[in-house]
Amino acid sequence: MDNETSARTTADTTLQTNIDTELSRATAAESTLQTNLTNEASIRATTDSTFQTNIESESTARINAVNTVQTNLNTEAASRVSGDKKQCFMSIMEAEGILVSNTFPFCAGMGAPSSSNCGLPVPFDSKLVGISLAISSNSNNIDSSVSFTIEHYKTDGSKSAPFPSEPSFTLSNISINKQFNDITPNGSYNAGNYLIKCTNATNLTDSLTRFRVALYFQSTTELI
Repeated sequence: MDNETSARTTADTTLQTNIDTELSRATAAESTLQTNLTNEASIRATTDSTFQTNIESESTARINAVNTVQTNLNTEAASRVSGDKKQCFMSIMEAEGILVSNTFPFCAGMGAPSSSNCGLPVPFDSKLVGISLAISSNSNNIDSSVSFTIEHYKTDGSKSAPFPSEPSFTLSNISINKQFNDITPNGSYNAGNYLIKCTNATNLTDSLTRFRVALYFQSTTELI
């Protein structure tokens, strides 16, 4: 009887020890699990915050990019509208015969030659952007040449200052050279008259020589 009691007591003690050990292990395991869960929650919260920040940054960047594109489109549209309003046009002036130096032989209308302050009238600010000259002549004189200068006079009759110099061109040996073209972008002139002055005429012998000049202008103010 005493042996059985002792054995049961020992067994109960062992069982209690095992229970205590298991409880301690389980408590430690649950504590570790809770710590891991807490750490994981913290990591996920940090990751979610970073992810949200990245989403917001990307959203802001895209909005800014779209706004920049729209601004550029608006600027380009405004520039095109302004450019379209600054139109280019061409006018022809003609002369014929044996030209004389320091005269204004070209006509811009019904055949009346120009004179100082009476040439091709342009009623708005403009600039000369191109010149084209064609000559018809039966002259065989290889020493022939002719030089021209483009002058501008304001509506009050005063001569405009050149930008930076008055456009000028020379055609030598007009028995062979019958065409002249040049791009001459100049500064803007006020409303007024453009004139072609013959600054030099050398060895011109054909009285039937014809000169035709096309002047290309661009308005520097909006017309519409």
